[in-house]
Amino acid sequence: MPAGLLAFAIKPLDNKSGGVRISGYNPFTGGNYVIKDNWTHVWSADASKDLYFKIFTRPLESKLYFRGVMEKIEQKQNEVVLTIKDLLKNLDADSHYKQSDNVVSAMAYTGGNYLNVYYGHELPDYGVLCSESGKYIKYSGITGPDDYGNWTLTNCQYSFGSSGTIESGEKLQQHLVYARDDNGMADGLTADMILLDLLCNRAGIEPQYIAVTDSGATLMGGISGSDTTISVSDGSLLPDQGVIKIDDEFIIYGSKCGNVLDIQGGASIPIFYYHKRGAFRTAADSHSAGAKVYIPTITRECLAWLNGCLFRADIGEPEKIQELVNQICQQALLQLWQNENGEIQFQELAPPRPDESIETLDDDAHLVENSIEVIDDPGLQHSRILVFYSPTEANPGDDPDKYQALLEEIDADIEGVNWLNETKPDIIYANWIYRHDEALALASRLLALSREGILEVGFKLEMKDLETEIGGFIYLNTARLVDADGNNKLGCYEIVSKKPVSSGKYQLQVMRFNFLGTTGLIGPENPTLYSAIDNDDTIIVIQLTDSSYANNHFADAGQIRIEDEKISYTAKSYDAGTLRLTLTNCTRGALGTTPVAHDADVDVLLLFAGSSATASSRWAWIGDSDNELDGDGNGIGETQGYVIW
Repeated sequence: MPAGLLAFAIKPLDNKSGGVRISGYNPFTGGNYVIKDNWTHVWSADASKDLYFKIFTRPLESKLYFRGVMEKIEQKQNEVVLTIKDLLKNLDADSHYKQSDNVVSAMAYTGGNYLNVYYGHELPDYGVLCSESGKYIKYSGITGPDDYGNWTLTNCQYSFGSSGTIESGEKLQQHLVYARDDNGMADGLTADMILLDLLCNRAGIEPQYIAVTDSGATLMGGISGSDTTISVSDGSLLPDQGVIKIDDEFIIYGSKCGNVLDIQGGASIPIFYYHKRGAFRTAADSHSAGAKVYIPTITRECLAWLNGCLFRADIGEPEKIQELVNQICQQALLQLWQNENGEIQFQELAPPRPDESIETLDDDAHLVENSIEVIDDPGLQHSRILVFYSPTEANPGDDPDKYQALLEEIDADIEGVNWLNETKPDIIYANWIYRHDEALALASRLLALSREGILEVGFKLEMKDLETEIGGFIYLNTARLVDADGNNKLGCYEIVSKKPVSSGKYQLQVMRFNFLGTTGLIGPENPTLYSAIDNDDTIIVIQLTDSSYANNHFADAGQIRIEDEKISYTAKSYDAGTLRLTLTNCTRGALGTTPVAHDADVDVLLLFAGSSATASSRWAWIGDSDNELDGDGNGIGETQGYVIW
């Protein structure tokens, strides 16, 4: 088991881990920054001094594959080979539809629905403007010019906490702001919203090429093209806010209450101002009861691996769309590519799911002889990851002075005398990350992936020997990859490139997935105690939420924990209207714990011994010191646990 530290509920994988985590605010605010193992760097407020540790000569770039590549996408129909257009090949357009270098206010603005400007032809039909004085305005229409050269922006509002006066003649620059308009730019957006906007709204990729998956929910009743609430059969299958697709229409909804999605709910998102129905250049339309509710595959990936993660950016000067896509993919550890069907597909850079079936390729039955090429670049091995995050201004780039915080993730085992005996850092300027948790997830996952280097393997095989597509995992068993004793070293690899090279054969590039051991997803939020209980109560009512463990995650009989007390139950009932789960016939103080009173609203922990078959095989659980899980509630671990990713 690797000694590096891994993400979110992040703890060392075992008690012998040498991983060291250091984080803190940017030292230019003053003070020392001390690193464990007697390695200290004193930061200075003198901006002329080098911010980096002296061993750094330049920022290093992460070279993991963030985009799978189908180098030639072909389909064969009636013996005719059709080549599919590479939709991701040309993302070199600017992020802003038009430049806005000359736009100025034609008169003072103190708020209201209208703002008059000069040179309005440089602006798109809707968007966000930032004044010279740093005030933000959102608008959703433009008319003009009149006889005096005035253009009128309509449906204007101050945004992101702005107020006061924009003076006549003040310059106005178009900004792309990926944030919610709530207490300034306090809250970001999920990665799926950002990427869908960049690809569909900015790059002009037609929305029908975005891969979607059936959520399992359906419409409870018909809706018109202008309805702002949508009732679905099971809201728990959908995120609290996000993107759905019904028939040919993409819809952005701002909040969810039970099984009702509210289009206008939640904090405003100016970048989608008035464009939530018929989102991403689709047409708002009516839909019939029973219609399936789909979610983009990027949304599914965010729910599985990035649940609760938010990203934000303020982009003033236009940047290339490709660069922005690369940034958010790297910082969210997402991959995207165009699959064999021509769809834009998304996948988190993450281990195989516990229930995923993985095929094995070997020398005897699959791999074309003498076609294997192994690339083991030691330059892609890293012993520590530094993440600069929480930028202080728009377009911060690679300037560390423009970030408020720095997080460093170190694997001391790799840097020790028994391994590398040196430091191999990688630096990420995370201009989309503004919170500690996302920075920690990025650093710890990158370290887990690159601590042993990034091994690439290329080989050929016949088409009949591979069912797995790009983004899928395979086990590779070949004499070209052996352990210290000369035995074949079976490894798990992800397919990152696939190219037809001759009749019936593919050339594949795969990347070794360095994460070892069985993995499980981080579970949902904990539900809470609905009402206070005394130390002898045998009926316990739990308040579930849309983002907590659901009723079907609790076994019919099992075990929970409230604070330090373990409680067994033998029956349960559920009220779907109030989302309240009632546990009955409870045995208090199970396994030698002490029965005590508990206040309302404290967390209720679902234990492995109380989880249903659906939940137990999916989520990561609290185990004992040997990473074993107690499945029958007797206090003895008998099932090997999952490592949290």
